[in-house]
Amino acid sequence: MAQVRRVTTVCDLHDGDGADAARTIFVLGERIYTIDTCPAHQAELRAAIAVVRRALAAYRATAPKQAGTRRRPAQVQSRGKGR
Repeated sequence: MAQVRRVTTVCDLHDGDGADAARTIFVLGERIYTIDTCPAHQAELRAAIAVVRRALAAYRATAPKQAGTRRRPAQVQSRGKGR
């Protein structure tokens, strides 16, 4: 017996609407995000991501450069008898 499998993607930003959607992949910082969006929400999402990227770039350009900000792991001191 044959089976038919249908995959329907809907916009993650609609409330159960049957809106046709496409997968949108974007990167912020070092993280990769995926979301299914309809064309209208995809344009909104891209505009919002552009604002965030500009804000991050402006922050990085004006943030004071700090040398040696990487912390070393804390050293554990054992007390009592033993090794």
